[in-house]
This record gives sequence, C-alpha cells and structure tokens, in this order.
Amino acid sequence: MSNTGRVVLVAVVLGGALAFVSLDDGGWISHEQDNRVAISGNWMAGEVRECSAMPDARGEIYLLNCLNDGEGDQALVTVHTFLVRYWGKTTRPDLKSKSSAIWKWRCQRKAESVTCKAIN
Repeated sequence: MSNTGRVVLVAVVLGGALAFVSLDDGGWISHEQDNRVAISGNWMAGEVRECSAMPDARGEIYLLNCLNDGEGDQALVTVHTFLVRYWGKTTRPDLKSKSSAIWKWRCQRKAESVTCKAIN
C-alpha cells in the first residue's frame, strides 16, 4: 500500500470514529442494558413518564426513577429489572460526584421493556 493510501485509510478511520462519537453524543445511537427501574402505581404499556437516572460511582445508570408524581405518598413503590433502550449517553462521569445532579429521561413503558430518550 502506498503512503497516500495509508493516509487516506487513517483519515477515513478517524473520520468514522469522530462521526460515531458525535452521533452518540447527540442521542442518535441507542444503547440497551438491563436496569433497575423504580415505579409507582400502574405504569401501563404505552404510557410515557419523565424519569431520572441515578448515577453510580463510575457515572453509569444504576437505577431509573420513574415514580408518578401525581400519586402522592400512598403509592406503592416497586423496583423491577427491565431491558431499557436508551437514546442518549448512558455514562455521565460529569454527574458521578454530584449528589444533587438530575439526569432526566422521557421513558415509554413497553410490554416487557422500557425505551428512554435523553432530556438533558
């Protein structure tokens, strides 16, 4: 392979990597993982809720809080493990050391999973 060919190959690989990172940062690439999800009341399939993610020490989601604010203190809170498809970054090292940081998602319950899109 000629030097020009190598330069072109390196440029294409670097350009592809930069494009992937940019698309991922913009929420255009989905990530799936099993996550614990806290819910209250009857979160029916198809229903949308605003949820907040709780980051662990690495800045990764360890709990998705999808409690329904309108149900008051009498609502029974349960935690289930769901396959969650996230559209947005699932690791936020910028939030790991901030106990008051709020990582918001707009989530829709499916029959056996949850799909979330990043709000912030």
